[in-house]
Amino acid sequence: MEQKSAGVRRELDRIVQEWAARTAFIGAAMCLALGPLDFYAVPGRALRFLAYRCAVSAWLVAVGLFLRRPRPRATVRAAILLGVLASVAVLEAMILEFGGHESPYVIGLVLVAVTVLGLVPAGPAVASAVAGATFAAYVGPMLFPGAPLPGGSTAVEVVLFAAFLGALVLVNWLNRRRIAQEIALRHDLTLSHARLEAEAAGRARADAELRESQGLLASIAAAVPDAIVMLDPEGRVRYWNTAAERIFGHPAADVLGREAIALLVPPDKAGDLAAEHRAWLGGGRGVPAGRRLVTQGRRSDGESFPMELAMSAVERGGRLWTCALLRDVTDRTRNEDRLRLFAAAVEGAAEGFYIVGLDGRILYVNPAGRTTWGPDPGAYIGRGVAEMHQFPERVASMIMPGIMRAGSWAGEVTGTKDGQRAAFWLTASLVRDDAGRPIAMVGITTDLAAQRRLEEERIRAQKLESIGVLAGGLAHDFNNLLTIILGNLDLARLFAGTIPDAAEALDHASEAALRAGDLTRQLITFSKGGHPVKRVASIARTLRETVSFAATGSNVSCVFDLPEDLPAVEFDEGQMRQVIHNLVQNAREAMPGGGELRVGARALQVAEGGIEGLPAGRYLRLDFHDCGSGIERDHLSRIFDPYFSTKEMDTVKGRGLGLAVSFSIVRNHGGTMTAESSPATGTTVSVYLPESAREPDEEEEEDEEPAPEGAGGPGGQSISGPEERAPEGPAKGRVLVMDDEPLVLDMAGAVLRRLGYAATLARSGAEAIVQYQIALEAGRSFDAVVLDLTVPGGLGGPEALARLREIDPGVRAALSSGHVDHPAVADWPGAGFAAFIPKPYTIRAFEEALARLL
Repeated sequence: MEQKSAGVRRELDRIVQEWAARTAFIGAAMCLALGPLDFYAVPGRALRFLAYRCAVSAWLVAVGLFLRRPRPRATVRAAILLGVLASVAVLEAMILEFGGHESPYVIGLVLVAVTVLGLVPAGPAVASAVAGATFAAYVGPMLFPGAPLPGGSTAVEVVLFAAFLGALVLVNWLNRRRIAQEIALRHDLTLSHARLEAEAAGRARADAELRESQGLLASIAAAVPDAIVMLDPEGRVRYWNTAAERIFGHPAADVLGREAIALLVPPDKAGDLAAEHRAWLGGGRGVPAGRRLVTQGRRSDGESFPMELAMSAVERGGRLWTCALLRDVTDRTRNEDRLRLFAAAVEGAAEGFYIVGLDGRILYVNPAGRTTWGPDPGAYIGRGVAEMHQFPERVASMIMPGIMRAGSWAGEVTGTKDGQRAAFWLTASLVRDDAGRPIAMVGITTDLAAQRRLEEERIRAQKLESIGVLAGGLAHDFNNLLTIILGNLDLARLFAGTIPDAAEALDHASEAALRAGDLTRQLITFSKGGHPVKRVASIARTLRETVSFAATGSNVSCVFDLPEDLPAVEFDEGQMRQVIHNLVQNAREAMPGGGELRVGARALQVAEGGIEGLPAGRYLRLDFHDCGSGIERDHLSRIFDPYFSTKEMDTVKGRGLGLAVSFSIVRNHGGTMTAESSPATGTTVSVYLPESAREPDEEEEEDEEPAPEGAGGPGGQSISGPEERAPEGPAKGRVLVMDDEPLVLDMAGAVLRRLGYAATLARSGAEAIVQYQIALEAGRSFDAVVLDLTVPGGLGGPEALARLREIDPGVRAALSSGHVDHPAVADWPGAGFAAFIPKPYTIRAFEEALARLL
C-alpha cells in the first residue's frame, strides 16, 4: 500500500510539473497575445504595457524551461508561485495605471487564476497560495490611500471574488483528487497487467515445458522397443505407441477407442485375460502390477507369437486406467529353445563335452564324459581335469599351456573308460568374453575305439574294392576263354555222338566251366554290386523252384503262402536265385535238427519313412521265417555286414558273405532287406522289391525244366546241349559276328555253321561296319548281327550298332558280353539291342538268341 501511495505521489508530482511548465508557456503566450489591446485601450501607455508584458512573458518562459527537467516537489511549487506572483504583480501595475478596479485589465487576474488553478493540479496548499496571491493583488490596492476603488460596493465585489477563487481552489482539489484516483487506478491496472503478463509468461513457460515434456515422453515412447498401450476403465485403447504398431501391425488410428484385449491376444486367450483384467481393476486380484507373465499375442494377420505382459494402474478422475507394457519375446523364446536344444544336444552327444576353468578345474561335464568316476556329476565338478589323464603332467605342462597360448589344441590323449584304459581324441579351445578376455576352456573327447573299428571296416572295404577291380579286369578275358571252352565242348559233344564215356566227360567239363563262369559273376556281384540284367515277371515260380531246390536233401520242410495275384517285379533271375538260395541255406543252418521254413509273399504300400532306406511306394515283400534258435539282439543289426558271422560249420567259422551279397543284390534292385528274431519264435528275413509299372515279359515254356542253382550261366541259362542239327539245303540265314578274341570268333563260326547259318566274322566294330556295308550294297544283307560289348582300342558293340543303324535302320542285333556292371548290359533294350547273350554261353543259349533275332 505504501508503495502504491508513493507511486501515486510521484506520478502527481510529475503531472503537476508537466502541467506547470505547459501553463507557464500558455501564460507567456496569452500575455503577449493580448498586447495589441493595449494600443486600443490605452494608447498612451501601450509601449510601457508592452514592456511589462515582455518581461513577464520572458519570466514565464524561463519558468517553463526550468520545469522541463525533473525537479523536487518544493522547487516545482516555488516556481509555480513565482510565476503567479510575477504575473499578478504586472497585472496589478497595469490595473493601477489604468482605472483601478474599473480597468478591463482586472480580467487578467481572473485569467491567471483560471489558468493556474484550472490546469495545474498542484494540491490544496499550492491552490490556496495561488488564490491568496491573486486575492491579495485584487484587495491590496484598497489598503493604500488614494488607490482607485471599484465603482460599486466594495464588500460585495471582494466577497464575490473570494467566492470565485474559493470555487477555483475547490475545482483544483477535485481535479487533483480525480487525477490521483486515475493514477491509482492506472497503477492498479498496471500492476494487474504486470501480474497478468507475468502469469501469462509463466503459463507460456509451463505450456512450453509441458509441450517439451510431452515431446520428450512421446520420443521416449516412440523409441522404446516395447509396445505401450493405455486402456481406459472400460478396456478401450487410448494410447498406442509406434512399437505397438510395429509389433501388432495395427496403425494407431485404427485401434484408438476399440476394445483392446480382442486386438492383443488370440480369441482362445481373450476371455481369460479379460476376466483377469476386470478382477484386477475391481479389487486388485488377478494379474498384479509389476509382475510379468508370458502369454500369446496376436498380429493383425492373425499370426500368434509369444508375448511378455506387464500392467500398472494409473488413477485419473477417481477411476483406474491401465498402462500395459507388451514385449515381443519371439527371438528370446527362439533363443531359449535353441539353448534347450543345445543343452539337450550336449547332454545327449556321444562325445564327451567338458567346460574347464582357467585353473584347470571342471565346471561341467555331459553324460558321455562321465565314464571315469561313474555317472554322478558331483564326482567331476571341481576336480582337476589332469586327474582324468593317465599322465597328468602332460596335461599341466603341454595341453593347457598350448590352449592358453594358441587358443586351441587337438590331439590324442589317454584316459579311462569304464575303468579301462582308453584312447580319446581331444579337441579343446579357449572361450573368451566380449572384451576378448579368456574365461574358460571347452574340450570335446571322442572315443577312438569306434573310429578305429570304422577304419578297419574301411580297410576291409578298400580290399573288397580292390578285389572288384581285379575281378572286373579279369572278367572279360576269363569269360571269353570260358565261352571258347563251352562252345568247343558243345561241339565236341556233337562230334562224339553217342559214346557214353565221352559224353559224360564232356558234360562234367561243361558243368565245371559253367560253375567257373558263375563264380566270376558272384565275385563281381559281391565286390561291386554288379548291375542286374532285369526282366519284368512274376517271381512266384522262381521263388518256388529255388526254395525247393535249395532245401533238397535236408530235413527242412517248406511251406509256401504265395497268392496268385502277386504283382510283377523287375528282377535279374540269376541274381535273385542267389539271394533265395542264401536265405534258404541260412534257414537250414539255423535248424540243424530240422524244422519248418515258411515262405510267403504279399504286396503292400510303404509310407515315407516307414521302412529305413525305402522311398514311399508299392512293394512286394518276400518273407522267410525259420523256427530256429534266433539271433541275439546285439548281433541282429550286423547280420548284413560283410565278414560278420556267428555260425560254426564243423571246424570252419562262417565267412559272413551270404547275407552281405544278398543285401547288395536287393539294394541294386531298388529294395532292401530287414530281419526280426527272438529265441522263442525264430527268425524272419524280409525282402522288399518295388512293383513294376511295366507289363511282364513273355514267360518261358511251362514244361521247361528248372535250372538248378549253380547249374546255369548268368540269367539262368540251361547247360544241356542242343540236339545235333546238320545243315541241309540252303542256309537258314546270314549272321555277322564281331568279337576281338579270335578263338571266340572261330568257335562262334563253327557253331553257326553247325546250326545251319552262314557266318561272317569281324575282329572290331569298324570291320563289322565295313562288312555290313559291303553285304548291303551287294544285296546280301545280314539277317542278324552279334556284337561284343568292348573292343580294346576300337569301336565296341553299342558304338558299332549306332553306326549300323545309320546304314540300315532295320538292323537286328544282339549284345554279347561277360561284363555285368556295364550300363549297356543293365539296359540292353534301351541301348537298341534285340537280345543279350551273356558270356560264357552254350550253343543252346546262342541258338535261342538267334531265334529271337530272326
